[in-house]
Amino acid sequence: QNDTHVPSPPVTHTTPATVPTVAPSPGIHLVKTGSTPGGNRVGGTVVYVLTATNTGNVTLSNVTISDPMLGGDVTPSATAAWPNGVVGMLAPGQSVIATVSYTITAADGTAGSIVNHATATGNSPHTSTTVSSRVTSSDSATVPTTPAAGSGSGSNSQASGETTGVSGSGVLAETGISGGYLYAAGGAMMLLLLGAVLVVATRRRRDEDPSEA
Repeated sequence: QNDTHVPSPPVTHTTPATVPTVAPSPGIHLVKTGSTPGGNRVGGTVVYVLTATNTGNVTLSNVTISDPMLGGDVTPSATAAWPNGVVGMLAPGQSVIATVSYTITAADGTAGSIVNHATATGNSPHTSTTVSSRVTSSDSATVPTTPAAGSGSGSNSQASGETTGVSGSGVLAETGISGGYLYAAGGAMMLLLLGAVLVVATRRRRDEDPSEA
């Protein structure tokens, strides 16, 4: 009798690997600034810089920047403006910048400042009951303005003669007497002196020549 040994299959034990995962947390942040390199009077230019940054941990698509005062959608349309070369796409940590110019109006000058708001939005690829598929961020910028020269706004104390020194309107220091009044008074005095001289000259001529009497 021959005994045949049949080998037993190897015993294996598999332990499932645990891979830690990070919950999706989309986010976007907008920063808006405004500057007036040529001055802030009426007719001047305000340069607005709007920076949208992906602050989450997932890639955002359809990123847009909107500013109603600047015409609505100001999202950069050039692919070179986007870090990935794809319009509307920002990976985590990436930013896109929009630069827009605005001309200061008379109404802005009268108001004394320009205040306007902008909004950045983006879509997340993850959607659940706790994670929204769309993220939004808003920011505003306040730029002080100055009325146009000669607009007549504000008070002018020189016109009332209450300032010291000589103003362009001829107001003398601390007197409240206008230069026009002094000129008129001086002219009257000159006429009186001239008349007196003529009277004296006429009388002297008559005394020297009785025939003219």
